[in-house]
Amino acid sequence: MIIIMSPTKTFTQNKQKANIKPFFISKSNMLIEKIKKLSIEEIESAFKISNKLSIETFNYYQNINNDYKAIYQYGGTAFKYLNPSSISDTQLKNVYILSGLYGILNAFDGISPYRLEMLNKTFGSLYEYWKKDVTNYLKELRNKDLIINLASDEYAKVIEIDCLNIITINFIEIKNEKYSSSSMMLKKMRGLMANYILSNSINTIAEIKNIIIDEFKFDESLSTDKTLTFLKEEYNA
Repeated sequence: MIIIMSPTKTFTQNKQKANIKPFFISKSNMLIEKIKKLSIEEIESAFKISNKLSIETFNYYQNINNDYKAIYQYGGTAFKYLNPSSISDTQLKNVYILSGLYGILNAFDGISPYRLEMLNKTFGSLYEYWKKDVTNYLKELRNKDLIINLASDEYAKVIEIDCLNIITINFIEIKNEKYSSSSMMLKKMRGLMANYILSNSINTIAEIKNIIIDEFKFDESLSTDKTLTFLKEEYNA
């Protein structure tokens, strides 16, 4: 079983040296060279970000070296709750991260801080740029293994889901008698679920269905063959 996650826009200072370069580094370098040629003003306009973030992004690309393990570099909510430092390397190697710049990364591939969302169209569609490569990579990587999709819709769209043995895990909570799935809640729960699966060496769908985490439980009525939905009930005091 392998786990697919989305990247984050924030990065940590946990710089653990990597010995492996991303599988599609040559295609990444083509994008990097294009972005390196952009001025701070051009980045601000093309990436639709503030001047402060544009300066940060400009500096990212001028100093990119791909030296640090991806799993420890990402610092967003999902990765905080994944808490990679609490998980063995044997389990962490089963984590793969989708990326607008790198296509797909193994947990231990070397990266540098960067900014390039999958929706960015500065150099054309990144979905078209990566979809075939990422899908074929996953096919060849673990042809018969179950893939657990804990990525956001934005990033999961880069995979041809129907071509692979993929199960998506979704989270819904009931608030004021209505279904709700906030972005922050989803990021947190994806990280917690990934941590639980890896820490407990879970390998089957049946085991996943039995997980109860942060009051979320598997709900058969909201699930399908390809999507497992975990529901958090609303409790009135």
